[in-house]
Amino acid sequence: MSVSQAEQKKRLDLFSKVNRLAASFHNSNVKLDKMVPIDLGNEEVIGFLKSLADHDVKYILVGGFAVAFHGYVRATHDLDLWIKDEPGNIENLKRVLTIHGVAGLDAVRSFELIPGFTEFAIGDSGFIVEPIKNLKAFSAFDFDACYDRADTGSLLDITFKVIHPKDLLREKQATNRPKDQGDIEYLRNFSE
Repeated sequence: MSVSQAEQKKRLDLFSKVNRLAASFHNSNVKLDKMVPIDLGNEEVIGFLKSLADHDVKYILVGGFAVAFHGYVRATHDLDLWIKDEPGNIENLKRVLTIHGVAGLDAVRSFELIPGFTEFAIGDSGFIVEPIKNLKAFSAFDFDACYDRADTGSLLDITFKVIHPKDLLREKQATNRPKDQGDIEYLRNFSE
């Protein structure tokens, strides 16, 4: 199912608004750590995506951004990137992270990307990027096949790959967290 650029932009704008609102409610609770909303209008987010493209980082958007891209808009606190696990690509990613304020990566020999544990706060806004090499339902060996099936999105002349809805459904079912249940229900209906 092909989605027009206008529809993509509409979904991603709504996604940004939902995230800002969710972060405002979250941050009003003094018992919780502050949450930085992911706002696609934020120059740092756009700059980060542009840097990924400029440095030829091969990745697929997964997680909340992917769900929003496919039409189910809900809040998320991070940008999940499935990174192709090959040395040159990982070095390009490290370069981009360094450009955007992550220090000390040049000294790292082994760059493990562990889902749920490897997160980087980017720029002054501190939005969170979570790069991963493996998903629950897919290993690094599946990356190329998923990349070939992935949809292509575009935002402000930056193109990016978004995991195919059937692959995203498979991943959400494998992860099966409480917060994924709405995503799963939507993706089941979307994929039929």
